[in-house]
Amino acid sequence: MHCPYIKEENHHLVNKEFLTKMKPGSVLINAARGQLMDSEAVYEAVKSNHLKGVGLDVLENEGDVFFKDFKGEKNARWHY
Repeated sequence: MHCPYIKEENHHLVNKEFLTKMKPGSVLINAARGQLMDSEAVYEAVKSNHLKGVGLDVLENEGDVFFKDFKGEKNARWHY
């Protein structure tokens, strides 16, 4: 999917109801905005094998995950 995110109109457009309408075994590709999908609902759809897979170029709240400086962190998984 690739569409603009408009908070008042399509926040969590891909939700449990949306996913149940998808053909079992489908693959969801999101290259638009993380806010367009309910990550928990997508996770549950993959876990239950309703979705065969998910390809994500974006995540909701990705700023909390990416572009952080982990240098000096005791439990950092990456070493510089």
